[in-house]
Amino acid sequence: MYTGAYDEAGALVTQNLPGKITATTVTNELNQPTGLTYTGQITPPCHPTTGT
Repeated sequence: MYTGAYDEAGALVTQNLPGKITATTVTNELNQPTGLTYTGQITPPCHPTTGT
């Protein structure tokens, strides 16, 4: 399921994506988008005993 959060101007600023990934839009002082950051487990974790 996808969910999102919006700022006062109605711009999408945070998206909660499947797999517990969060995408956040970075803005400048004029509230213009300047970047996008991701948090969460982007790739599958390694197996603790085999390392693969």
